[in-house]
Amino acid sequence: MTATIPLRPALLWLLLLCSVATASADSATTLPVENAAAALEGLDLAETTPPTSLSEQLLIHKEVPDQRPDQQAARSELQRVLALPPEAWASGADPDARGSSFVPVTMWMLGAVRNRSDAPIERWLVLEPWRLWDVHFFVVDAETGELLDHAAGGQRVPFEDRVIPAQEASFPLRLAPGQRLLLALRIQDKTFSAVTLTLHDPRMRALQVSRLHDAQVALLGFVLAIVLVLLVQAEWRYTLVAFWLTAATLFEFIYLVPLLPSLV
Repeated sequence: MTATIPLRPALLWLLLLCSVATASADSATTLPVENAAAALEGLDLAETTPPTSLSEQLLIHKEVPDQRPDQQAARSELQRVLALPPEAWASGADPDARGSSFVPVTMWMLGAVRNRSDAPIERWLVLEPWRLWDVHFFVVDAETGELLDHAAGGQRVPFEDRVIPAQEASFPLRLAPGQRLLLALRIQDKTFSAVTLTLHDPRMRALQVSRLHDAQVALLGFVLAIVLVLLVQAEWRYTLVAFWLTAATLFEFIYLVPLLPSLV
């Protein structure tokens, strides 16, 4: 007598095997890193003292934005961008190449770091200006092409959902001894000044942000006191100065410095 296998359990097992196989295939997918690895020597973090600027060592590629912020689309675009020829990239040493003026743009930034020491190294990668809207950060093994990490940041991501709770787009970076990594960033926005990338020591960065915040609050209180004194004079000249000082201070603390958003 021939044994029969129930149809429903068999289909469930088939679907499970297919999903496992797909997940394995996605995790094993390698990225075309040959061009990037050859063009970027890699900054040795063991020989630098944070904060360390990474901006001028980047490669920059700009294109029309696709306005798709989801992570899966950004990951598929990464594979295409890494395969671009060397002539499609510009040097990050030019500040104009790292900014955009009143034109929606997708900007890709590519850099490399390494750790030649015998101890692991941890850094925070901080992007400025802080008002960048949509930022995707990719960490790729420069030797194998394996995608090690992918995170989203920028003002599009709610503060509580960011990998590092900061107004600026910030991402953790860890390097094992002897490891070399490719860092890729995709930035989508309309208008922004030259983007700068800085590697910080996590503990020192937290202390620096706290001190800067305190200094900004003290400066804001000082300016408000001056404005109040000017207005009390009831003289039109002093009133004009008070309005000018208020406008300049608001521009400073709303656009250039992320103080007021952190107070809300």
